[in-house]
Amino acid sequence: MSPNFHRGPLPAAIIAKFSALLFGLALVGCASIASIKQTSAPVPSLPGRAEDFVLAKKELSDAEKIEHKQPLLALGHDLVAA
Repeated sequence: MSPNFHRGPLPAAIIAKFSALLFGLALVGCASIASIKQTSAPVPSLPGRAEDFVLAKKELSDAEKIEHKQPLLALGHDLVAA
C-alpha cells in the first residue's frame, strides 16, 4: 500500500446490517436481566390511618384487575395508592 492510499467510506448497507446485528445482540444479551418475578408486598396497618389504607387497597385492587389489559393505567393506580 502506498502512503497516499485512502480507503473509501463504508457503504450504508454494511453499516445498517452491522447496527442491526449489534442491536439484536444487545436485546438477546439483556433478556435474562430483564426477567422479573411478580410478588405482592404486605400492607402494614397503623392505627389512625385505616381510611388511607382502605383507599390504597382499593386502588391496588383496581390495578390488579386491569394490569394485563392496560398496564400503564394499572401503574397509575399503583402510584395513586403509594
